[in-house]
Amino acid sequence: MDRVQALLDSLGRALCDKARRALLGELRFGDVLPEVAKCTLEQVHKQLSTEDLRAAIGEVAAQEPHAYAARLLNVVAGLERLHPVPFKEPLKAYLSCWPAMVRQVLRRPSDPKGHRPPEGVQFYKPDDLLMFLPARLPLFRAGANPPHLDDWTLSSFRGIGECSEVWAGESAKRPDLSPGALKFITDPQTAAQLVANQDLLVKVFELNDVPGIVPLRAAYLDCDPPCLDVGYVYGYDLTGLMHEWSWRYEAPKPEATARIVRRLAEIVGAAHQRGVVHRDLKPSNVLFHPTEGGKFTVWVTDFGWGQIAAARAIELGKGGTPRGEQHRLELRGAYSPLYACPQLSLAHPPDPRDDVYSLGVIWYQMLKRSAHAHPPVGQDWADEFRGHGFPDAQAKLLGACLATRPDRRPRDAAELADRLHQTRSDSSAVSPRLSATEALSMSGAAVTPVAGHPGSSMLLKPIGDLPAGLTNSVGMAFRLVPAGKFLMGAPDDEPGWHPHESPVHGVVITRPFYLAVGPVTQGQFAAVMGFNPAHFGPKLGGRPDWPVESVTWGDAEHFCQKLELLADEEGQRRVYRLPTEAEWEYACRAGESMPYFFGQKLSAKQAHVAAVKAGPQSPTPAGSYPPNKFGLLDMHGNVLEWVADWYSASAYSDAVKADPQGPDQGTLRVCRGGCWKMFPPECRSAARRPHPPSHAANTLGFRVLMQV
Repeated sequence: MDRVQALLDSLGRALCDKARRALLGELRFGDVLPEVAKCTLEQVHKQLSTEDLRAAIGEVAAQEPHAYAARLLNVVAGLERLHPVPFKEPLKAYLSCWPAMVRQVLRRPSDPKGHRPPEGVQFYKPDDLLMFLPARLPLFRAGANPPHLDDWTLSSFRGIGECSEVWAGESAKRPDLSPGALKFITDPQTAAQLVANQDLLVKVFELNDVPGIVPLRAAYLDCDPPCLDVGYVYGYDLTGLMHEWSWRYEAPKPEATARIVRRLAEIVGAAHQRGVVHRDLKPSNVLFHPTEGGKFTVWVTDFGWGQIAAARAIELGKGGTPRGEQHRLELRGAYSPLYACPQLSLAHPPDPRDDVYSLGVIWYQMLKRSAHAHPPVGQDWADEFRGHGFPDAQAKLLGACLATRPDRRPRDAAELADRLHQTRSDSSAVSPRLSATEALSMSGAAVTPVAGHPGSSMLLKPIGDLPAGLTNSVGMAFRLVPAGKFLMGAPDDEPGWHPHESPVHGVVITRPFYLAVGPVTQGQFAAVMGFNPAHFGPKLGGRPDWPVESVTWGDAEHFCQKLELLADEEGQRRVYRLPTEAEWEYACRAGESMPYFFGQKLSAKQAHVAAVKAGPQSPTPAGSYPPNKFGLLDMHGNVLEWVADWYSASAYSDAVKADPQGPDQGTLRVCRGGCWKMFPPECRSAARRPHPPSHAANTLGFRVLMQV
């Protein structure tokens, strides 16, 4: 027997019997899908055993598009032999996106492609099939080219929600950005709110350099419906991970759960430190990208959009969302009201503690290994997990996250991460935090400002086919620096001037280049090199997003070489190196001729520098201070940065005008930018500092240039 055809025939008949009015547009799909799932199982179990049905689901997921299209024609033809089918095209459209929905549900650690149902799935109850069914008819079809969306072509359906649907897209003109994940806002009221909240989108664009946050690459607000272009993450979501744990294991996994929740809290905490609250954290918005050796990286999507979507979901949950659709969304870890704190329901303004509550619900669900578990009530809920190594300290912290009153929760996600780091299980410490800087198969994360916003002039525009920004496979964000000319060095009346900064001379940078948004972080260095040399490492309070320091010039060069050899980087033919002195100063100035890119003076509010005698005692995470006009962070202060040049006190006297490379030889190398323990004059755009190339220092790191 043809198992796939039997399954498709059963689903087709169930749709005709139970969803006729929905297919005709007279009724919402959410009102009928539970009955469709029940009817499908009743019919298919007459033909297939549980094992054959499970195999048929996997075969649907793995179907080639042309072969599946031929099967759909057979289904419709068979139905037409039984009775008229006035909704033939809607029926075909609904069934055409079913394989994508099946793959979405089946994606998990042991099967990132989503082609094999595990033995734990029995398909006895309607719920077992309900979460595999599309929520409604898709608005678009594969191959469509929506207007006002540049030249994107929709290649494959990816998912559907209450207010949106997501497609993978391809761009013939910009293959470096393909595939893209294109989220169309299909609910008119939500679309209007998105257009009205452009300021929020601009804030989200500024998060694109944060490891673990899926970048918002562009907002097409003139498109109908509006569309958000975000980075495409290959892998699975947190719901898939919980399904795997439920299908494969008999007991909760408190330690593994703690590691993941802590990493999530670190990512969300970084956004909180920049003033952005997610407000729609849920398992379907937490993505995992598998890497080598069975490891994975954690990513959070829908920053910005989450605030708008969650508020709308609360409205719809009060009567607009059918109960059947609510249940289907719960099974998929996508029902926003389940993760919303009471303050969101009361229309209070966004607060970081809203996200802490959502993280608490996610934490509890992971312990339950169920994406539709509701938050616990009472005092005894933790007893279920204590026998499996769930420590009392974590139980108390989880209870605090779920407190009704926000003042009883951790003040933000960063505090939650810190407190979780301090907890210990009864037998051993919670495993080290997950690195969010391992390889990510995500095409260039271009920063595209919202048109017309007053802050958009601070962001670079693309140059020809070169995107304004991109993110490489280890999560390093880069900004495009255009070719141009500038005056290098400092006049002798500039406060802090040193003779080796003169004479001031004209320099031409003849080619554009990409420069890393910030200095290389401890997490990025460890992901590439396999170790973390930082003096201010975890034992001294350091984090993966702190700049790596205590590296020699040779360490920095070796990092660039190893970065080039990573598979994803080799595939893109990317070349990395240290910037020259001229490139570094040109990028630092960003068109300014004054001592600092902020102006004549530099304060401790503008950069991580020593402004008083009792100044900073360590580096700080990148992004703690404003960027320059090229979108680059920490060009003044934080850590000194190695550049490529040998040092010479008289280098400027006979420097070439175009793309100077510095002296041919020497005994010292140049560092630029100043550091956390230096006063502002030592951190000027023109300030130079010689240093032995084999000597590391806890004030000295580096930044990477990617050649165009």
